[in-house]
Amino acid sequence: GFFNGAGGGMEHEQEQVQQPVLPPRDVQSPAVDPAYDPWEDKKYFDEYAKLDIHCDMLHDASRMDTYYNAIMQNPQDFKDKVVLDVGCGTGVLACWCALAGARKVYAVEACSVADQAEMIVLRNGLTSKVEILRGRIETLVLPEKVDVIISEWMGSFLLFESMLESVLWARDHWLKEDGKLYPEIGRLYVLPICFDQFFEKKVGNLHDVRGINMSILGPLARKELTTWGIRGRKVKKECVIGTSQLVREVDVRVVQPQDLLVWCCVCMLCVVLVLVCFMCCVSLAFPS
Repeated sequence: GFFNGAGGGMEHEQEQVQQPVLPPRDVQSPAVDPAYDPWEDKKYFDEYAKLDIHCDMLHDASRMDTYYNAIMQNPQDFKDKVVLDVGCGTGVLACWCALAGARKVYAVEACSVADQAEMIVLRNGLTSKVEILRGRIETLVLPEKVDVIISEWMGSFLLFESMLESVLWARDHWLKEDGKLYPEIGRLYVLPICFDQFFEKKVGNLHDVRGINMSILGPLARKELTTWGIRGRKVKKECVIGTSQLVREVDVRVVQPQDLLVWCCVCMLCVVLVLVCFMCCVSLAFPS
């Protein structure tokens, strides 16, 4: 299924994708981007240090099933391979890669949840394979290049969390020439939805509240709910009233950081569409 960007989401696609011409590798020593903002970085990582966010992701069946199936259905990509997990969070993807046969998994995490990831690796008896590395991937030096880079970098409107730039850094510095990216393609779609039942439940029946007519609140409350109330809500199939349309595709194998600037306009368009009851969906394609 899809994630919706009235939240975020994904669909696992095992498809044959034409191999692109890869960009030249930059093998210079890692260095922090000149545009790096320490305050913004701290704010971002402090937010992702909250365990409730990670528990929400772990309970997101669509997200978890997508990655689990992609790993376990492609054992040839992981057996005796070296894997890099960028932004490993609680370490679940790194552990799955180890269970799929990876020789070594370097799991990079810059926020304090790395402490919990390390305990999870220990609890599951995977310390011989999974190594938690604390810090931003841009500042770390790995002992070797890797065969696979895996990351759950997508957010609302696909690129909201800006994690992709770190994945691209890792790709250009640490991925072998014949290495693979999980996922390798991300697509953003929009499709129209009808939330009349939701609005009726929230702001309906205001014309008689125990004898008081409060219907004047209806239009104002509906406008407020349209702006904020539907974000992150699950959309039932019966609420979808049209077919999805592709907005943008990102090929992680070849895209460059400067190419992501155009997404500022794309994301603004999607925000506007969500405000008029369109849903944004993400689909992912993995190596096959």
